[in-house]
Amino acid sequence: MKVQHSIEREIEVVENLIDQLNKCVMIFRHSKNFKEIKNTKNDIKKCKVELKRLYELKHAEKNDLGETNDAFF
Repeated sequence: MKVQHSIEREIEVVENLIDQLNKCVMIFRHSKNFKEIKNTKNDIKKCKVELKRLYELKHAEKNDLGETNDAFF
């Protein structure tokens, strides 16, 4: 179960990172720094891909353990 806990922690970290990046986008929008907005949005997309991978990994491990299915999002 330690692996399961580790994946849940990684999911929490990536979700927090996405929240922080969204706040950065708002700050860049306010300062009209369009280049940084684009770069930050690309970072958000990468984080969402990683988050999806982590959810799939968590789901696969739950199925291996014979636990019930949970929704991804």
